[in-house]
Amino acid sequence: MKKKKRKNKTKNRFKNRTNRHHIKAKFRNGKDYNNIVRWDVNFHSRWHELFGTMTVIEIYEFIEIITKPNNTWNYQDLAILRERLSNVDY
Repeated sequence: MKKKKRKNKTKNRFKNRTNRHHIKAKFRNGKDYNNIVRWDVNFHSRWHELFGTMTVIEIYEFIEIITKPNNTWNYQDLAILRERLSNVDY
């Protein structure tokens, strides 16, 4: 008797799926409906891995700072910088 082949459901679980991303984080008064965009689930996950809840302006400043010549950064330095930029009011 042959065993039934199981389909790998986890592989395609997020294929073509989207979820809501708040352009400005909810906890930073970004609760307005116009503040929401739909993003691919994987893209959205990666975005938050890189930028946390930073705004676009904060991300721009973050990139400007870390790409200056002759600077070396480690993970801890980047985490501190990201936290510092996230605490600025725009």
